Amino acid sequence: MATRLGSDLPGRPGAGAAGGVGFAALVLGARREPGIEVLLSELGLDAALAGGSLVVVGEGCLDAVS
Repeated sequence: MATRLGSDLPGRPGAGAAGGVGFAALVLGARREPGIEVLLSELGLDAALAGGSLVVVGEGCLDAVS
């Protein structure tokens, strides 16, 4: 496959994920990026936090450990 595509796509991280969807995306020119970085960029977190002096975060649920 690598010879036919002229690259190392089959061996790249993510190429075997989700039944080959990652490989197909790479063939079509997608690039692999860490999910949290994409999410924070899309949300504009840096701009949202720029003027703040306090950030409150939460776990999302209360349980016996909380």
